[in-house]
Amino acid sequence: MTYGEAALAKNSDPFWIYTYVIDVISGRDFEVLTLGERIFAVASRLVGEIGNGGFDQYFFNGGVVQVHEAAESLEAIGASRTAQLVRQAIGVAKLPEPIPPDYDYYQHATEEQRQRLNALDRQFYDSGLESREVHPRLVDYLREHTEEFT
Repeated sequence: MTYGEAALAKNSDPFWIYTYVIDVISGRDFEVLTLGERIFAVASRLVGEIGNGGFDQYFFNGGVVQVHEAAESLEAIGASRTAQLVRQAIGVAKLPEPIPPDYDYYQHATEEQRQRLNALDRQFYDSGLESREVHPRLVDYLREHTEEFT
């Protein structure tokens, strides 16, 4: 039995399941995560950082290097409204793809861009997308892909 299957069998609360998976993968090197675990990791980091300090904080704290993967991960799980906000933030910040390894977000960010990102932050907060869309879709993904959570 995979730990994903065990989590689903142990508790039906989506937030408990989400938290359980994050606890399991948090000690692992990112490079060794399975596809499903990577999706959980990048989506979790994104919503956690945005929820704590917005897109500006997410980009500054290193999320900028995973932002394109985060948008793709959100699309993969069906969290399209959140993915759309992330893609808007990428556009506002004029982030290149791929992000160069030495990319310094604050060196490129203007005050106008940061204000526009703040408006996207408010949309994220006001919509409740983290609890209404991202967490439930991640758990749905887990249910459909338990073999990726070993």
